[in-house]
Amino acid sequence: MVSPDLEPQKIKVKERSSSREEFLRRFSGFVTQLSDVERELPRPGDERLSQIAGVLNKELEIEMRRLSPDEAQLLNMTYGLWCLKNEVPMTVHIPEVKPFVLGKGVQELSMEMGGPIATGKSTLAKFLAEEIRAKVERERFDPSGNPFLDRSYKDHGFMLRTQVKFLLDNILVGLRSKFDGGRWVRDTSVLSDIYVFMEWRKRAGIVTEEEHMAYMDLVRLLKPLIPRPDLLGILVPTSGERLMEGLRERMMDNPKDRKMEERISKEDLDICIEATKDAVSVIREEYGIQVHVLEIDPVEVYREPSLRYAAVYKIRERLGLLKELLLKDPKEVALDIVKIFATSHEPQVVIVHSPSMFTGKTSTLNFVAEMVGSEKVVSFQPASALRYGEEHINNMIDRDGRKIPAYTTQSNRLRDILTEIDQMRITPREHPFIFIDEVMLYIESSSKEAVAVIEDLRSRGFNVICDGIDYTFQEEPFTFSHELVARSIGDRNWHEIELATRCKYCDKPAKGTRRLTPEGLIADYADTAYQAGDNYEPVCCDQDESCKNQPEQFQRKALPSLENFAENQTWEAPDPGPKDRREPDYEEFVTKSIQIRSEVSSWAEQELKVLRETGDFKKLFNSMRRIYRRLRSENRDFNKDSVLIHPYVVTTELTDLLTSQWPEANSLIISEAQKLGITPGPNYNGERLRASNVLAEILAKSRL
Repeated sequence: MVSPDLEPQKIKVKERSSSREEFLRRFSGFVTQLSDVERELPRPGDERLSQIAGVLNKELEIEMRRLSPDEAQLLNMTYGLWCLKNEVPMTVHIPEVKPFVLGKGVQELSMEMGGPIATGKSTLAKFLAEEIRAKVERERFDPSGNPFLDRSYKDHGFMLRTQVKFLLDNILVGLRSKFDGGRWVRDTSVLSDIYVFMEWRKRAGIVTEEEHMAYMDLVRLLKPLIPRPDLLGILVPTSGERLMEGLRERMMDNPKDRKMEERISKEDLDICIEATKDAVSVIREEYGIQVHVLEIDPVEVYREPSLRYAAVYKIRERLGLLKELLLKDPKEVALDIVKIFATSHEPQVVIVHSPSMFTGKTSTLNFVAEMVGSEKVVSFQPASALRYGEEHINNMIDRDGRKIPAYTTQSNRLRDILTEIDQMRITPREHPFIFIDEVMLYIESSSKEAVAVIEDLRSRGFNVICDGIDYTFQEEPFTFSHELVARSIGDRNWHEIELATRCKYCDKPAKGTRRLTPEGLIADYADTAYQAGDNYEPVCCDQDESCKNQPEQFQRKALPSLENFAENQTWEAPDPGPKDRREPDYEEFVTKSIQIRSEVSSWAEQELKVLRETGDFKKLFNSMRRIYRRLRSENRDFNKDSVLIHPYVVTTELTDLLTSQWPEANSLIISEAQKLGITPGPNYNGERLRASNVLAEILAKSRL
């Protein structure tokens, strides 16, 4: 491979290392001189460049004579890279390198690793390279690769020289790697050197402010040459204690090469972890590259060098490699869905489903939102689908971090979506699209309810997209997923799109999802407790089973298809079994719901007229109690644990009417209710809902 010759020139230099102060002065002065010259440089090809190069070469030779050979090499490498950047003639100038300096080169893609010492960067780089079929490039973290390294742990005066050597070496490796085709994973990164390790040394007082400034001057001087990988993986340890434990295990296994690390304290590691966390946003802003944060337990990674499938899936997605796994591109599927809506004369339902996880279902919904406009979409998700932290409560987030706002229904009942829509007065005119993510996890809904609620949304004028998976890890049908697919086959306004991915262990299509225990073992069939998280992977189920100890004679139920649907045109959901109360037919539920809303609307209009004439709020409250009592009595079979006659059905309709026709009524309602000892409930959507909460509280205290 052709590369610039940046080895020291053969000149006589002193053998003994310079003092800390002397090296800083000479190194800083040389970098400053190059920066000053760069401001006045003529254009490439100008004859004056050769004259400037001649002067700089002489000054470099003088400076190098005053330093030790290893120190002189740092100046020579700095000068060579600066010449390469500015097309200044060098003693050995290789013009064919230039196109690869600032360009992409011939590499297909590159990933680099960053983070504190002992987090497992080399271990995980090797693992990831195998997963994405890439070559590994390892940093020479030893005295033979960096002559200042060992001394810097004993004498902090050598730390600046150590870090400059790592910086220059890694820039050179990045330039050379552009000549190498294919995929590459590096276990280090120049960006980690700058914003993790050098920042750590500064915060810990190992390098001085002046040394850090000189180092950053060098970074700014050579910034255009700093490699920008397609993805930078930043490893953040779970804690300083675990990082310390991992460091000790590593030193015990390799005491000769790691002896110098004995001087690192727990306090040092805590500082390094904080520097790592702060580095993420700085790198993203300064270099505009993708940064992917991986929270790592250093001890577990050292003992078991692997990542869960979900983590590798995210990395593949960010590198643009999911097409190697997914049998359908989520973006293309999203386009097909948009076409269904655009070419239909009435609202439609689309069921996006797959036999396993990791097929891009949520990504598909987010792509649809981008295409139709996220402001036109209202998304829902069940509480049981939440995996990671508070941000997911208010957003539907795919594995690549794309997100749109979403409401989380705490009950895990699909019919509560209807209540949410009624309360928030969501209409298809403003929000023509309803998304339901992980629909199969509305585990409190029956099959009939699931179909009826989705059809109710469609009949109200909403286009509906639901996504979910067809099978549990035991290979049993997942709640009502099969029923939704069947409805999509038998109803011209319903559509189903099946996504798929490849088995983790072979190239066959995945037929199911394997659950792993915390110990990494395949879960037992009898382990029926629901678990959300990343401990799953797609498998083909033929040679790579999804669970252990399936019952003998177990047969996986096939999804409904055109063939088996044609045999039974009256296909219905299986009987959900006995109930403690009557489960109303949902066609009847929908009809009754529309009837009640119409009756409440007429009542509210009449009461508003009376209220404006009399100003008697006490009379309004009594009338509200009476209609609420009557509706509950007349629809008793629907009421137990039901939302059909929920207080908000009455109060929201009334408050909306008052707010639109008599704005002052909102505060008057609150004031009059306070006279009765009723105070507003939580204010989560403005004054209108405060008034609704007050009225609902009045009904609740009526003990109806």
